[in-house]
Amino acid sequence: IEWKNPLYKKSNFLGSLHNSKKFFFSVFFLIYVVLLVLNFLTPLIADDFAYIYKTEGFHTIFHDEYLQYITQNGRSVAHILVRFFLLLPKFIFNFLNPLVFLIISYLIYIMTNFSNQKWNTVRFLLIIILIFLFIPQFGETILWETGSFNYLWTFGIMLLFVSKFHFAVINNDKMKSSWQIIYMFFLGIVAGWCNENTSAGIILIASGYMLVYKFVNRAKIEKWMKTGVLGLTIGFIIMMSSPGNKIRSSWFERSSWSLPKKLLYGLRDVSNTISEHAYVMIFIAVISIIFCIFLYKTKYNYLFGIIYLFVGGAVCYSLALSPSGYTWGRSFFGGVMFIIIAIMMCFPTFEVHKIGHIINPIFTTLYIMLIFSAFFTSTNALYDTYYSYSEVTKRYKVIEKEKQNGNLNPVVPDFNFQPNTSYPAYSNKLSHINEDINYKYNIYTADYFDVNTVKAIPMKEWEEKYGRW
Repeated sequence: IEWKNPLYKKSNFLGSLHNSKKFFFSVFFLIYVVLLVLNFLTPLIADDFAYIYKTEGFHTIFHDEYLQYITQNGRSVAHILVRFFLLLPKFIFNFLNPLVFLIISYLIYIMTNFSNQKWNTVRFLLIIILIFLFIPQFGETILWETGSFNYLWTFGIMLLFVSKFHFAVINNDKMKSSWQIIYMFFLGIVAGWCNENTSAGIILIASGYMLVYKFVNRAKIEKWMKTGVLGLTIGFIIMMSSPGNKIRSSWFERSSWSLPKKLLYGLRDVSNTISEHAYVMIFIAVISIIFCIFLYKTKYNYLFGIIYLFVGGAVCYSLALSPSGYTWGRSFFGGVMFIIIAIMMCFPTFEVHKIGHIINPIFTTLYIMLIFSAFFTSTNALYDTYYSYSEVTKRYKVIEKEKQNGNLNPVVPDFNFQPNTSYPAYSNKLSHINEDINYKYNIYTADYFDVNTVKAIPMKEWEEKYGRW
């Protein structure tokens, strides 16, 4: 007796909707609305004020970014986008950012959908759930304006680049036009110039696709593939050659360690971090790939799953050599996204076939557990996001009210409160104003609100002076 998956039983309501274009885009729109609300609940914070302060206007963006390239870091593509959008009203970003998130999710969907179901809503929703549950510092990498450009938007650029390789391999395309050669070269430069460890991972993934194209498809590697990888490498070298990288790394104690010591401690720390925060995700990836290989592999799905899992792990472990990014945080974003793609490459489609009675119960149970986990997590995430929004904007309102009353040196409670989850963009580990009016973030914030100075003092002290918060 073959086990029938309740998610896809034709006679029930869900079964009639699972491959419906209308239902697919209804869910798409619902997710957009949820993300839109979360973006509006994310005020400007920390580095947002820094980039506004350091960017005189649209006409100085490239010059201002060049100054950062030589003094702080080489992630110029991300920071040009940051500077541009921070000069615009915040609501523009709020409307665009959820769309970018969904476009990236949809691109992952079409890259990993090896079934005949074009509008598989259950599968698309799984991608959203995996990102929501496993991306470290969701608020800082997806909702925070500065963080989103550094991680989410630039990942979209890199995924767009590598998707050309993906579809060329699975469709065995022979694109001969000269514009493709030029286009991929320049897109490669941009993709390679996005993010240190993730751009390095894209080089590995593009190389993996080229190997599959040559040895599995038995096709000659196209010129546009070569120019694309060349562009990637050039962009990566430009980013890593930034004089500012050396200056910034000197801020951290680990930069003075010897290479063997840095590697030894780094590998330990990254392993501990992954085992603490990502073991469930790794388990899902490994079990998906193993079942895929032995029960339902196609010509490509298991190969791509292995490539993305390997590169995702390599991207994470490259942080062992980082002067600062080996704890579970934004630096793991690219590696985790690659592992999520590995899962989706090999996660079953739940279509009826001869081994459905084996895989369907297992993966349906896993899927339902992820849904429940996402639901329970989302309630805490929404509360934390609203609480953080209320606390931060309340401080900003104090500054604005004091300014209206003629006080150009306002004082607010400190930013030492901490959410219980990582879903708000706010964290007290980010750089905020403090008691020193000459501290750079105090200067950035005072300039934004057009006051002389601003400072933050402990909550208890503030309440003694100004009344109950």
